[in-house]
Amino acid sequence: MPTQFPVAEGAWRAVPAFPQIRLQNAVFLTGAPRNERLFVCEREGRIVAFDNDPAASTTETFLDIRTRCQGWDDCGLLGLAFHPDFGKADAPQRGDFFVSYQFSDNPTSGPGRVFPPHPVTRHRLSRFTVRDGATAADPDSEVILIDQIEQDRARSEEHTSELQSPYVISYAVFCLKKK
Repeated sequence: MPTQFPVAEGAWRAVPAFPQIRLQNAVFLTGAPRNERLFVCEREGRIVAFDNDPAASTTETFLDIRTRCQGWDDCGLLGLAFHPDFGKADAPQRGDFFVSYQFSDNPTSGPGRVFPPHPVTRHRLSRFTVRDGATAADPDSEVILIDQIEQDRARSEEHTSELQSPYVISYAVFCLKKK
């Protein structure tokens, strides 16, 4: 390990990539195969899409599962991976994508909220589908692939989703399909 980190020469500074886009509690950004749009997971259970253009000024809801997503603290909609054939004409999985999120029958949100004594949530890895001709996924298209009970995870300060990485999501889906 070096004793000092190298410093890049030049006048570097951070600038907003999409200054006109407003997001709520964004936790993940990715692109999709054969698509020029970007997709952002918002912790409370919404995925929004927008053009990959610094002048972009509007977002479109791609998936909204806020009524079933425990989206506060270390929980929420934390991972998204598109099927490699997403957007590929005539491919059976052309509309499939996978989401990792914390499911709750009664999600709670915001600071100052009252927790149930022992909130029970479920960590889910699910497949959703965008129908041909649609620009957004139907929340009712959910196919649950993994549904793991998580006792009192909504209050965990140290929890990091084991399923949030798109690599883990892709691997899990691959393994499930192989069986």
